[in-house]
Amino acid sequence: MGANRIPHLLKAAFLLLATSPILGGLWIIQPCLVTRNQTILYLAAGFFLIGIGEIVNHPKQTAANYTENNNSDLRRIHHRSRNPCPLGNLLIIGGIIFLFMAFGHLILP
Repeated sequence: MGANRIPHLLKAAFLLLATSPILGGLWIIQPCLVTRNQTILYLAAGFFLIGIGEIVNHPKQTAANYTENNNSDLRRIHHRSRNPCPLGNLLIIGGIIFLFMAFGHLILP
């Protein structure tokens, strides 16, 4: 993995985190919408938990790298690789449960 490359799961986590406040805002102005109130709340909670869980599972890591010209010139590289932890996995599982509850409310009203 290159030093400047951001993992796809981390990009998705930030996208889900950006989407959850938008859904929370839709939950507040729900009388204007056709969808039921609980479904939007479950989607927002699921997106938020999955986003936080993936960010917890991608901690910032530092590595040492020597430059190609001179082996004595040392510089640090910051990267994020997946390092699963129990808290991150529990948040993701909780988010998936909320998503299934939201889809259940859409399919079976």
